[in-house]
Amino acid sequence: MVPLKAETWIWWTFVVLCVICRMTSRYLSLGTVRRFQADDYITMAAMCFYTTLIVTINIVAKSDSNLLPPGFDVNSLTREQIHDRSYGSKLVLVVEQCQIMTVWCEKLCMLLLYRRLTVGVWEIRAIKALFLYVIISWVIMEVLYFGVWCRPFHMYWAVPSTTQCTAATHHLITNAVFNISSDTMILAVALPMFIKTRLPLRKKIAIVGIFSLGTFVIICAILNKVYSFNQPFGLEWTYWYVRESSTALLTANAAFVWALLRRVFKLRSLGSFSGKNTYTPYNGYTPTYTTTHTRVETLHRKKTPRHDEIDLDLLMPDSDEFEGIHRHTEIHRDMGRGLGNERAGRAEAGE
Repeated sequence: MVPLKAETWIWWTFVVLCVICRMTSRYLSLGTVRRFQADDYITMAAMCFYTTLIVTINIVAKSDSNLLPPGFDVNSLTREQIHDRSYGSKLVLVVEQCQIMTVWCEKLCMLLLYRRLTVGVWEIRAIKALFLYVIISWVIMEVLYFGVWCRPFHMYWAVPSTTQCTAATHHLITNAVFNISSDTMILAVALPMFIKTRLPLRKKIAIVGIFSLGTFVIICAILNKVYSFNQPFGLEWTYWYVRESSTALLTANAAFVWALLRRVFKLRSLGSFSGKNTYTPYNGYTPTYTTTHTRVETLHRKKTPRHDEIDLDLLMPDSDEFEGIHRHTEIHRDMGRGLGNERAGRAEAGE
């Protein structure tokens, strides 16, 4: 087995490179960091939590905690050993929270990505419902962790302590339920969006590759809990914590890596999932174009958007193209303001 330290820093290196590619892609696409969106900042926050996780979990692997084996004589511990175990238990708490924040941040990033990639009514409603589920599940889990499962709170690192505070059994079960269910629902909503589209085989293979990473995240989430319950005194759970967090970050940023590679190496576009380009110049008023900055809808559009109007290449439009769409949006806004002012003027004149 690869040592934990080596594996964790290998994962960290790949994740950092992936996130750098994402941020570079977004900068080239949007032209300035001031146009970065919510998921870009969430990714930055996730990287901070993830880096803290990697550093801390390597310390935890070499430290003792207040999780004592059955029959252990607490009276045999010296004051220094008790202090060390208490410190190790505090680090376990840090690891747990950093892992939670990393994974939940990436859930939000994936949902924001899916929200931009579709204009279908059903999919938009499903994604909004998932947003609520992810946020509410996180709030419930954290309230239970900090305020219910272990009271008083300092018992999480007290030596000796109760089994519920040292093993955190109730928290692990709660985490597993919310984590696995939300990941499964995200895949369940996203997968039909891509299955219903008309895609050449090579494009479907690329999408399946991204979805396979999402499936691996779920497998990691299951295994880290299995080892936490079955081998609480071992280190296997630490490997799977790192693997889950790392794969979650890679999954959420994989599409942006492709966008950057396409720009740098002049690779062919994946094209629109619907088999046609959904963009026309901004001086026309009939199409709909979905970008990472805004969703532009036409004044004269009469039918409901189709579920298959999805385009991965819109993750990173050319900068001049983006500017055109931005100007198009401003035109619509100005026209809307003008119509509103005209109606207000007529209403006042009528009075």
